[in-house]
Amino acid sequence: MTLNGKLLKANDKGTRRDIQRELRNLSKEERKRQQLAVADVFKGADVLLTTLTGASSRKLENTSFDLVLIDEAAQALEIACWIAIPKVTSMLTVQYRMHERIMCWSSEELYDNKIEAHPSVAGHRLCDREGVKKSTSAESTLLLIDTAGCETEEKKDEEESTFIQ
Repeated sequence: MTLNGKLLKANDKGTRRDIQRELRNLSKEERKRQQLAVADVFKGADVLLTTLTGASSRKLENTSFDLVLIDEAAQALEIACWIAIPKVTSMLTVQYRMHERIMCWSSEELYDNKIEAHPSVAGHRLCDREGVKKSTSAESTLLLIDTAGCETEEKKDEEESTFIQ
């Protein structure tokens, strides 16, 4: 006879309490076994798929991944993408956009000198571009202009970018 059947037939409160306690213990044991089975499946899987909110599941705690892809990230809310980011354990260290002298400040100040310019862009200058006339300002890698005392006023546009008028 099953424990539920015994519970229904039991007249003694002590017996009923013992059967209920046993049922609770069995239920806890079942949950633990299910959690271990799910953890084993996760550990053995080559690929795990989840929604962004599913990435915050306790079932994935203390799990790291070699790669995290966010499908249709352009359509996702940025805040939802951050759910999956704590799993990131490495960062990209090579940038392909700017001359190394321009990149130097951000590498030092924000990335503990870990960012490097790829050789294909490390020496890029404006004057090397087709159709750009050679001039002192076009040949400079980085040109900083102090506008203090020039009677110019900073303004912000619709996107909150600052410009001088």
